[in-house]
Amino acid sequence: MPESIHSDKVPHLIIRPPRKWVPVDLHELWDYRELLASFTIRDIKIRYKQTGLGFLWAIIQPLFMMVIFTIIFGGFAKIPSDGVPYPLFSFAALLPWMLFSEGLTRSTMSMVANSNIMTKVYFPRPIMPISGILSPLIDFAVSISILVLMMAYYGFMPTINVVFLPLFILLALATSLGIGLWLSAVGFRDVLFPKDGAVLCGYCLIY
Repeated sequence: MPESIHSDKVPHLIIRPPRKWVPVDLHELWDYRELLASFTIRDIKIRYKQTGLGFLWAIIQPLFMMVIFTIIFGGFAKIPSDGVPYPLFSFAALLPWMLFSEGLTRSTMSMVANSNIMTKVYFPRPIMPISGILSPLIDFAVSISILVLMMAYYGFMPTINVVFLPLFILLALATSLGIGLWLSAVGFRDVLFPKDGAVLCGYCLIY
């Protein structure tokens, strides 16, 4: 906490860290909600701006992973799917994991990617990791629409448990944000690019 020390010469200002846990100022985050929306939209544009296929990657990536999982685990490993067609079984399981891993990756790298902004203007620092977990929701929404089409193709209808889907999504986002806040605060660049040239340990935490 800042405190003033007066003397006969020049007054000094000593800034000390607080001695207790500082809670997140939710009111301040709400005041900067427009900046949060700007960061989120910018992350979405940057992700697809320099790609030839653009938003098609939101469809291609989960479909390719579904094919790989179906061939390896359904074809070779013969892992049962409880009567559900294996493409549908694997695709439904991949969606929440991809939401979590993508949100964790983006929130973790948010501090490094926006370090130039942090040194020039003040804003609540949790805004950057929060925007990192919000931008993958676009991909998740596209993937959910594909899942609905696949369920209609295979003749499967969702059960009453679908009402818990928003809570499950919120849990995945909260978990990725919690880990992302910690990793971004401790300096993920040191973990991602170790000096001895070892394997990228940061991605071991994510994937």
